Amino acid sequence: MRLARLGAEVRVVSPLPWVPPGPVPARYRRVREAPPSEEVGGFRVRHPRYLMVPKIGIAWQAGAYRRSLLPALREEVAEFRPDLLDV
Repeated sequence: MRLARLGAEVRVVSPLPWVPPGPVPARYRRVREAPPSEEVGGFRVRHPRYLMVPKIGIAWQAGAYRRSLLPALREEVAEFRPDLLDV
């Protein structure tokens, strides 16, 4: 990221769908096993979870995404006090 190369501290909030326990395809298992936060390429990345119901829940997905993202963003803003949010 160019901002990081210029010396800015960069943090990432990247929501992931919540995957219920039990047998699921491998692509969903990888998402379920992702940690709540991690370091990727030298950047702190948080993964708040949102409810996604494949095929039938698309009407609610945007609201669920927003509800998972807002608390994480509020925490980051309170702790980190960023000068820029890139959404």
